Amino acid sequence: MVFTLAAISSLLVIAIIVAISSYYEYHGFGLQVGVFRHGAGQKRRLAALTFDDGPSAAYTPAILDILAAKNVKATFFLTGQMAAKHTDIARRVTAEGHEVGNHTYSHVNMIFLKAAALADEIDRGHQAVLDATGIKPVLFRPPRGLFNNTVRQALLARGYRIVLWSVSAADWSVLSAPMIAWRVRHFVRPGAVILFHDGGALVNNAGGKRDKTVAVLSGLIDYLHAKGYTLVTAGELVDSH
Repeated sequence: MVFTLAAISSLLVIAIIVAISSYYEYHGFGLQVGVFRHGAGQKRRLAALTFDDGPSAAYTPAILDILAAKNVKATFFLTGQMAAKHTDIARRVTAEGHEVGNHTYSHVNMIFLKAAALADEIDRGHQAVLDATGIKPVLFRPPRGLFNNTVRQALLARGYRIVLWSVSAADWSVLSAPMIAWRVRHFVRPGAVILFHDGGALVNNAGGKRDKTVAVLSGLIDYLHAKGYTLVTAGELVDSH
C-alpha cells in the first residue's frame, strides 16, 4: 500500500491528538506570545464554553437551545465552509449574543501549508464568517490546536488573538457521555477555556457525531453554576488575563 504525503500527515496529526488527548491544558507548538489557553478569572471564578467546527445543522441548533435555556453565552469557532453552508445557523449564533471566531475556511492542518495557502485559509475563513454573521472575527483557533511560528505570526499580523483551551471535553473521541462530563468536571479550574465541538470530524471537516456533546451540556452547565462559576465568552476571558 502506498501512502501519500497528505495521508501520512493526517496520520501523524491523529497520532499527536491521541497522544495528548489525556492532557487537559493543551499548549500547542512553538512560541506562545499572543496565544491564550485560559484567562485569569480566579477572583470571579470565570470559565468559557467554546465550540469548534460548526455550524452544523445536526447539532448547533440543539446546543443553542440549551445555552438559551441556561442563559449562557459561549464562543463558536466557525469554519468558513460551514458558515457559508449554514448561514442561517451562523446568523442565529450571533443573534442570540454568542461570540464567533475564525477556525479557517476548510479545517485544514495549518502547519503543512505554504504561505499563499495559509493566507487563503485565514482570509477566506474570516470573510465567510463576516459574510454569514455580519461580525468581524477577532479570535482564531487553529484546527486541532496545531500551529507553528509561521502560523502564529500570520495571525498576529492580522490582529487576531489565538485562543486554544485548558480543558478538552474530548467529545470527538470514543469516550462515553459520562466520561466526557467527568473530564470537564475533573479538569476545570477558574479561568478555564473548555473545548467542545458542534461539528467537524477527526480527519474531515464534517460528519462527526456530537450527540454526546448535546447530551452532557445542560448538566455540565448546572454543575459549573453550582460550583460558583460564571460562564463568559472566550473574548471576555482573554480580557481577564
